[in-house]
Amino acid sequence: MSIRLPLKGCALAVGLLVAPLLGLDARAATYYVGPTGQDANPGTTSSAPLATIKKGLEKASAGDTISLAAGVYYERVIVNKSGLSGSPIVIEGQPGAVVDAGTVVSGWDPAPEAGAGVYKRSGTPWQPANMTWNDKYVLEIKSSIMTGTAWTEYLAMPAADVRWDGVEAYFGYRSGVAYIRFRQGQDPDTQALTFAPSFHGSGFALEGARFITLRGLTIRNGYNAVRMTSSSDNIIENCVLIGGRHTVQIDAPVPLRNAERNIVRGNEIRLDYIYPDFGHNWKRTATDRNIWSAFKNVSVTDRTGVLIANAGAGNVVHDNHLHHHFDGITHSGPHGMDDMGGDYLTRNAEMAKYNQYTKIYNNNIHHLQDSGIECIDGGVGTEWHHNTLFEMTTSIRVKEINLGPLYIYLNRISNETQTGYDGNPTGDPFSFTNQIDPNQPGRVFVYHNSIKAGKEALSFASVVAPTTAGGMPNVWFLNNVFSSREFYRGTPTNWYSVLRAHFDYNWAGGSYVHTSYTQWPAAKSNVMAQGQTVWAARADQDFALPTGSSARGAGIDLSKSFTVDGVTWPALPGMTAGYFAGSKPDLGAVQSGTVSPPPADTTAPTVSITAPAGGATVSGTISVSANASDNVGVLGVQFKVDGSNLGSEDASAPYSASLNTAGLANGSHILTAVARDAAGNSATSASVTVAISNIAPSTAPVAAYAFNEGSGTAADDAS
Repeated sequence: MSIRLPLKGCALAVGLLVAPLLGLDARAATYYVGPTGQDANPGTTSSAPLATIKKGLEKASAGDTISLAAGVYYERVIVNKSGLSGSPIVIEGQPGAVVDAGTVVSGWDPAPEAGAGVYKRSGTPWQPANMTWNDKYVLEIKSSIMTGTAWTEYLAMPAADVRWDGVEAYFGYRSGVAYIRFRQGQDPDTQALTFAPSFHGSGFALEGARFITLRGLTIRNGYNAVRMTSSSDNIIENCVLIGGRHTVQIDAPVPLRNAERNIVRGNEIRLDYIYPDFGHNWKRTATDRNIWSAFKNVSVTDRTGVLIANAGAGNVVHDNHLHHHFDGITHSGPHGMDDMGGDYLTRNAEMAKYNQYTKIYNNNIHHLQDSGIECIDGGVGTEWHHNTLFEMTTSIRVKEINLGPLYIYLNRISNETQTGYDGNPTGDPFSFTNQIDPNQPGRVFVYHNSIKAGKEALSFASVVAPTTAGGMPNVWFLNNVFSSREFYRGTPTNWYSVLRAHFDYNWAGGSYVHTSYTQWPAAKSNVMAQGQTVWAARADQDFALPTGSSARGAGIDLSKSFTVDGVTWPALPGMTAGYFAGSKPDLGAVQSGTVSPPPADTTAPTVSITAPAGGATVSGTISVSANASDNVGVLGVQFKVDGSNLGSEDASAPYSASLNTAGLANGSHILTAVARDAAGNSATSASVTVAISNIAPSTAPVAAYAFNEGSGTAADDAS
């Protein structure tokens, strides 16, 4: 037998398998999705897009972008994959891109057993928990009513019943059957309706996801627009987020708290409730009161623009426009003794672990039926600042703070509704309703806020009285302007012996002095202005202090150490040197005159690598992490390997980067981290040397042969 070897005319290729250098291929991909697309398309060009966001997510990896063309996408998207620090997966909508999480449900039959005009439908694969009518939110009757003996009460109301005012429709669920009633008895099959379930009923449900960015999308008709469960380091930005039980929800199972460092910024957030004039103080009109009562008593209670529930540390909500909703922004830990178990001390210690270092700032919040910002948790390191709150029932509500400190500063509060339908003044700008531990109530600092709304500037519920919670001995009011109709109201009529709050360097006034609340704080350094107001007009959003106001130059400098009531405190957050003109700051949120710029920041950050340890032997993909701090604030940390950048700068704590050691030669390598601040100061950490030890990939040559049967040398075998 002869074998002709291709020695002449052969093409020989020999190569080595080479690993990409530092983990990711730099050639990030964009996957296009369009209403006319097909999921069989590769999706790598806008001319041949995919049809669904789901398919785009299947294809996307860290650093990739999924781009949605204008159009409506009827999907409920579950995101359970992650990007990387500096290389997120981005889902971005072009102008006009809408994600609709609602499902059209037809086939409704009359239900005369429930009442005239009521319709029913059975056989839905899930329990309806969110309903829209012409893309407007409709209230659900809560299950405790629907499973009770009087379940038909609200469905069967005659159309003339005033309890329909501002409500106009209800739906409910009982024993596997969904029920609907429109006030005028319309047939649901003739109406534009959508439904969504509570479980996986969100427009986007991030489940265990990290480093996902949603940008430029309109999301509507879901149980949530976006829900981030056990998910961290995600960004929701520049979206229009509409409807749902909680339009944006950040949460984690108790006691995991594994929802951290998520950012919600630059979005428009609204409920789009069915009644067009929704979003006012609940006592403005009888209809407003009826709407509030329907939400609270008939339906499943509050709807919230942003809810942070049982979460971890470092979640941030800023620069959003949140309007025409029921509640604004709430952060809450597991509350109620049934949730926590144990006594007050046990509950205190556990509650303080949740939602730490939450930041809520620069939000424009207006036209809400209930509360603007409220909390029910430990309040550790939490800050609410530079928010504008206009036209709502209660602007800022501190329900339960069991540790703190909670810092509330530089907020501006006013209402267009000053008098209710009953002729009485209405509105509560600041409300303190509860403290968890009667022996150790949480610490709260309230400073440099301007309040000109409401019946009273401060209201206190009976639970702060000493017989139940020992007052508010750890609450400090400093440099505020309280210029509502009344200064304060509540069960503790004696400010110091009962309420026990610290109150100094404030403007405390009001055009009306209630005969039951004449026990005001001692003058000290306060401007006690009984019967006076700072602003003649209290229904607008102009908070500049009038010329000659007694609130000008009446404060204490909070940018440095200060002493009040014999206690010395360090500078408070947000108070940088030079924040006011003159020798003393003005009271309230707006400083008059020319404010000197703060002195130049010449202090560099400090930074140190915390993992891996020096001298460690590493392989595969590892996490490099660092601690960094600065006198003002760290802008970002850039990790380096042998002097070259490792990925992108990490802009938020905790600082970390992923290193694929397979891209480096075995042996010693040097890790460093560079931290910088907004003033341009930077510092480099001490170096950490690690030894990389990976199993070398095969270097066997790979040969390719081209055979030319017409030439070459023949070799014969021995057979």
